[in-house]
Amino acid sequence: MFSTINRLDLLKVRDVMNRRVVTARVDQTMAEAGELLRTNRISGAPVVDEYGRVVGVITAVDFLPSHHQQRWPSNVVQELVQDYPGGPYHVEEHIDELVRDNMSTAVQTMDASTSLVAAARCLCLEHIHRVIVVDRQARPVGVLTSLDIVAALVNIVEEQQPTSR
Repeated sequence: MFSTINRLDLLKVRDVMNRRVVTARVDQTMAEAGELLRTNRISGAPVVDEYGRVVGVITAVDFLPSHHQQRWPSNVVQELVQDYPGGPYHVEEHIDELVRDNMSTAVQTMDASTSLVAAARCLCLEHIHRVIVVDRQARPVGVLTSLDIVAALVNIVEEQQPTSR
């Protein structure tokens, strides 16, 4: 039986990454990107160009008033919305800007064969919560988050514990 450390050393990014990648496009509006994050219940997504290559990342932080206040002083559009027929109306504010103008281009990418320890080190050193896993053409094939790494650690520890019956 492998020790916890040995098991951890064997894990690669591909073993724990989320293969269901939701992407935003550089030409989408921030409102569309916000809806994409909301409907998929995620806090960030890689941004791809017209060839499907990762060129940035958009996160929930990019939608916070304190983050965009200086950049979007007059580009907030208010819309009267009804979530379902016969339901109450409410006002939603949409940011009328493109993702390409607001995404972070300092996106961290890595190969699926990267060791999980190296990936965790990257997250810590860069103070980020996700890395985008890309293929040789820089197209996203997965996302690895800090929570994915924590879940992998928990699973390794639980594998090592004897089962009680």
